[in-house]
Amino acid sequence: PPLSSLDKLNAAATLSSTLHTRRYGASRCVDGDLDNFCHSDPNFISDPSLTLDLGTAMQIAYVAVYNRNDGCGTVCTKRLGNEGKYTVSYRLRSTDAWTVCDEATAAADAIGPL
Repeated sequence: PPLSSLDKLNAAATLSSTLHTRRYGASRCVDGDLDNFCHSDPNFISDPSLTLDLGTAMQIAYVAVYNRNDGCGTVCTKRLGNEGKYTVSYRLRSTDAWTVCDEATAAADAIGPL
């Protein structure tokens, strides 16, 4: 669907690790500003994750994910090897196991939604 037709959900965002919390904190993942980004710490964790808590169970039909848009692209991919790999999962309660909805890999220079 066209992005203009999607609703932006309010969600509490948490990263599994954070590189420079103030500058690249999890809230930047969901602020709607495509000119900034959140960032996990590659020296701390090899399988970073972003968790969004919507506050209540709701049906989600589409998730738009963007790569960072600052020209890092292939440099990040060569250095970190994981930019652009995404898995979308859900759980109803924090004690439930995660259920994978989809997995996708974007090109390092992709800036549109997956």
